[in-house]
Amino acid sequence: MRAGYYVSAFVCCNELQNLLDIKLRHDQTIALWYFDGNSEAKLVKYWELERISGYKQHAKAFYNKEAFYTLLEQLLAEEELSLKDVNEICGTKEIETNTRYRDVFDYTGIAYHSIAHLMTAMYYGNKQPLQTDMVLLSLDAGPDSQFEEDAYDKKFYVGGVIKNGKLDIFPIESPARLWSYAFKKFKLREGTLMALATATDTTIEFDVSKFDDVSFYDDSTRIKARKIVDEISEFVFSTCLPKNADKRFSEEEHKISAIMKNVANLSQRILDRNIERIIKQYELVAEETIISMAGGFALNCPTNSYILQKYKFANYQIPPCTSDTGIAAGIGLSAFYVDLGTSDLKIDFSSAYYGQTVEMDTAILNKYQSYIDAVDAVNSKDIVEDIIKDSVIVWVNGNSEIGPRALGNRSLIGDPRTTKTKDLLNNIKKRQWWRPVAPVVLDEKAKDWLEDYTYSPNMLLNFVVKPEQLDKVPAILHFDNTARVQSVSRDSNIELYDVLLEFYNITGVPVLCNTSLNDAGEPIINNLEQAVIFALHKNIKHIYINGKYRITLKNNTDLQGKPFGYRDEIFFMPDKGANTAKIIEEQNPYGLSIKELTYFMDNPNIFAKYDIRKQEDALFIKNATAEYLENNPDALQR
Repeated sequence: MRAGYYVSAFVCCNELQNLLDIKLRHDQTIALWYFDGNSEAKLVKYWELERISGYKQHAKAFYNKEAFYTLLEQLLAEEELSLKDVNEICGTKEIETNTRYRDVFDYTGIAYHSIAHLMTAMYYGNKQPLQTDMVLLSLDAGPDSQFEEDAYDKKFYVGGVIKNGKLDIFPIESPARLWSYAFKKFKLREGTLMALATATDTTIEFDVSKFDDVSFYDDSTRIKARKIVDEISEFVFSTCLPKNADKRFSEEEHKISAIMKNVANLSQRILDRNIERIIKQYELVAEETIISMAGGFALNCPTNSYILQKYKFANYQIPPCTSDTGIAAGIGLSAFYVDLGTSDLKIDFSSAYYGQTVEMDTAILNKYQSYIDAVDAVNSKDIVEDIIKDSVIVWVNGNSEIGPRALGNRSLIGDPRTTKTKDLLNNIKKRQWWRPVAPVVLDEKAKDWLEDYTYSPNMLLNFVVKPEQLDKVPAILHFDNTARVQSVSRDSNIELYDVLLEFYNITGVPVLCNTSLNDAGEPIINNLEQAVIFALHKNIKHIYINGKYRITLKNNTDLQGKPFGYRDEIFFMPDKGANTAKIIEEQNPYGLSIKELTYFMDNPNIFAKYDIRKQEDALFIKNATAEYLENNPDALQR
């Protein structure tokens, strides 16, 4: 590989997909890398398209590759670069200049999507992972079909072991499909279901050990997960609630909570099978081995904590972009690993803060001057005084986080000492009243507040709050007295650290509430203007920029309560002047529905030789889709 810049892109480029909003990849992202020409590479910038478009979990295709290049050119310009500076692009068929990054893994019989996740787990926070003993688990719901035509015919989930400087890759099981089906069944996101599982004391035990012989390796997992969750649900819904059930929750909430407790139990049993099989086969000592995980299921904090506590691994690695937001990173890491994959290779992928940066912008301040009361320089003491006085502030700092969670750079920050803060934050974000608020905690004080504390910089572990501290931080508590913690050290986030330290010096509490800066259904805020609009819509008085400046807003009534709007949609629109109706008619002359087109485009292993512009082929696709939906009625809900 030549010295210079490289781009890995997890996107889609297709006219018909764009015009009809056909979703084949969600959480689309673009990564920019730099390689020094010898043995060192680093992640320079990471662009999550949802932050640019405003489409939550961005799944919309670019109209064509020219539209992709237009956006990439603008993003590169922010780094004082251009397309001419990019040596190679990989990750998306329409635009990639090589396929080595995935071709080398064909021998595994495992979908590449899962291998990309594995690479993020392997390299996150570890520049030279081949020099350590490691167990790797890629725990996703399933792959996309855009890397290889036969993705759905392969094993879906990949595990790995690094021992004696060698990476060995093999299929594993993943429980993630249980949760993705539950999301479709109950219309509650996986994270909400995780929270609801621990939000009540209601337990209706189902013997999930009966499923111990059910395997979760491939496409058959879809049907298995549906049958299992439906069976557990039927049992729970036919059982009466305990008489002492908390009446603040509806009967349905109690029942779903009980169902998800059983699903969580089954999920842990599946993970145990994986880990115990790997440890035994490779003769590993857990206490001397790192556990590394990625894939959407690795966002499950209770299970992550369960694994660490049970097996006592030496350390853990879970990237902040552990969901499909991390696939573009995995593609780039694969490319370096394949071309340069020796133990001498060093890759710097160690932070959560690779997104676009925010700075004070006079043009934005002027644009909203009628709503602004004052702009002034502040210090940590000023910020803490406002938190104590107002309960909640808007906090925008430096580069945005990567991944789905706010990690202290695009956040709503609040006082944890009163449940009023939790109620206010849930109201601002239009969330259920029982949803807990995650805390940021001073790393050096955390052991005094949390049982069995381990450094948790990416909010991916749960801890029990010590009994003597419970009444001091009611806003952060789950109903079982746990909290989903983000550790903050001076090295990880100096601006937030200084505020936490000042709050501790004033109150004796080294904890603040932290939740993502966005409305329900909206991606996390990306820039100053979006932050101002958000605060005006939510009637929040103070916005802090980079820990140095405070924007104080006037009371207003004309913007309060207004819904958020989309952002830079222009990059995802068809070409100006394009006759879109004619294009659709020419490319889809027999009027295949969105679900039929989705099934066709998402299954090249079945339809690679079919042409939707031929009547006979279009009829075959209609019939094949109908048959598929009979057996998988929820499968094309996107």
